[in-house]
Amino acid sequence: MAIDRFYPQSSSEYAAQAHIKDNIWSDPDITINTMAACAAYSAVLRFVTRRDEYPISPRNKRELRSVLINHCMDVIHSLISQTRARIPPGGYVLARSIAFDSIERMLNTADNAEALLAFHAPSPTNDLNGGMDPYTNGNHQDSHSQAYPPPPPPHGPATTRV
Repeated sequence: MAIDRFYPQSSSEYAAQAHIKDNIWSDPDITINTMAACAAYSAVLRFVTRRDEYPISPRNKRELRSVLINHCMDVIHSLISQTRARIPPGGYVLARSIAFDSIERMLNTADNAEALLAFHAPSPTNDLNGGMDPYTNGNHQDSHSQAYPPPPPPHGPATTRV
């Protein structure tokens, strides 16, 4: 699976996701650390498997980080609402911090950020129009001026004040 590159099976994020997947309803001792690690893993999995399609794909590392952090927050909210574990005061902020640090470490490892950006990079193969402008039949010159009539003249005669 593609996510193994970012969080291999030997990672704490993979282990946390597997533990929560199997025990979310029954383990009252799921920790903030486990939730955070699971959130980081799940955020990347959600991005890699294209569970969400974006009108504008992330174009750089900063935008990618923002998308992954939003996914992390969604997962943390979901886990807090589902778990039987009691969340200590400050636990939500701590879980976010741990998850964000995990995402940041993963993005800064090798060329992971570039590899993730490539999953949603615009290209003719994932563009519904095959990379062509539907209004110009692929001709990217200014053919719109030929296709549409010129704008109407302004209303009434032009007047100037003296």
